[in-house]
Amino acid sequence: MALINALVVGIETAARLNRCVGRVPHEGLGFHGPGLYGTFASVASAANTLGLSADQTVHALGHAGQQRSEEHTSELQSPYVI
Repeated sequence: MALINALVVGIETAARLNRCVGRVPHEGLGFHGPGLYGTFASVASAANTLGLSADQTVHALGHAGQQRSEEHTSELQSPYVI
């Protein structure tokens, strides 16, 4: 049951992010939808599985967002990005 609950939390998180960000041309800005949504969806699933509090979950999501933005910045600065 914990696995199903974690899957539902992850899918719901990704769907809500898509609904909020989907109207912004984020792919034109260099963001890839699955990489953006999947980052937060996986953290939400893990937080649910680990039984983190709301405050701990917010911190985990913040760390994930920071990590994702650093990866995006390094991708933009890489000479190998086409």
